[in-house]
Amino acid sequence: MIARTRLTKNSHPLMLWWKSLDKYALSGLIMIALIGLVVLSSASAGMAPRLGVTSMYFVKKQALFFIPGLFLMFFFSYMKPKYLKPMALTLFIAAVVGVIGTLILSGDVKGARRWLFIGPFSIQPTELLKPSLAIIFAGLLANKEMTRRMQGFYISMGLMAILGFLLYMQPDFGMFMILSLMWAIQIWTAGVSFKWIFGLGFSLIGVLFGAYFTLSHVSSRIDRFLGWGESIDTYQVDKAQDAFLNGGFLGTGLGDGQFKYSLPDAHTDFIFAVIGEELGAIVCLLILAIYSLIIYSSFAKLFVKQDRFALIAGTGLISIFTMQILINMSVALNLLPTTGMTLPFISYGGSSIMSLSILLGSILCLTKKDKKI
Repeated sequence: MIARTRLTKNSHPLMLWWKSLDKYALSGLIMIALIGLVVLSSASAGMAPRLGVTSMYFVKKQALFFIPGLFLMFFFSYMKPKYLKPMALTLFIAAVVGVIGTLILSGDVKGARRWLFIGPFSIQPTELLKPSLAIIFAGLLANKEMTRRMQGFYISMGLMAILGFLLYMQPDFGMFMILSLMWAIQIWTAGVSFKWIFGLGFSLIGVLFGAYFTLSHVSSRIDRFLGWGESIDTYQVDKAQDAFLNGGFLGTGLGDGQFKYSLPDAHTDFIFAVIGEELGAIVCLLILAIYSLIIYSSFAKLFVKQDRFALIAGTGLISIFTMQILINMSVALNLLPTTGMTLPFISYGGSSIMSLSILLGSILCLTKKDKKI
């Protein structure tokens, strides 16, 4: 009787799901989220007084964002991989409708129309494009038969062209570039001819030049990064560099940093600089190591699967996660122009948390051990 009860418990769908999850990636995500809340409690100290809120305002809101975020992550990780496609299509349609809504209903925020304001909440619809497009493109490119695979490639090219136009109208050039790079990685993984990949690479260079000459915020960010022009404002980047230098290897101590009070985006885009100042290079390297654990563990489990859809979708999802980390850190270190890209699960932002939770939940779904649940 005891053995039968134990067998029943072990064969329960929830128990099978839990056993099949990538525990290394999940543990890494929990550690990053906890580090993020601790760091945010200090990083937001400069912004809170300007908005007339308490110092814990952003931490409480971020913690609240994690509640639906965890639900979404576990929900997506629990479902069977075949159900990711219709879910992704639903998210994609919602994202496109939302993007069109921002163009019609939204006012300019820092020269762009990227947000929908619903009562006290603000939503950035483009964030949903990251997980949904990776899965949709994988569905289009996963066919083993070359003719049908190329048909899927042409459809994906059409989708990118439409999205490129919508993102240009907002404008959100950073989002377009990260989606384009993800798409390029996926078509390479799918085995599409290199001539197409090289052609797309040259096209992206052309798009970059076009954006430089037609989008003022793109040209100003590139000019600022390259130091072109006599009156280029490098305030935030300079402050970020000073923060890293002040922190050194061990940091000044949590809460003892000073540059967060003069960095307007210390709790979002430049939170890595706050970490560098207060906790030092050693904690920056620790965070990078935890991110690397998540990425390595996900790829390792993905590559043992004999499933083209899982491989292409997972590669796209992990590449977005990786690029977002590297871009945010590189901007803070003045290795790339500013992009507005958040540091996953550390920077403040509800839309980013929701999007990344869906993205990581989908990765956990695709990397599960092959058990029937």
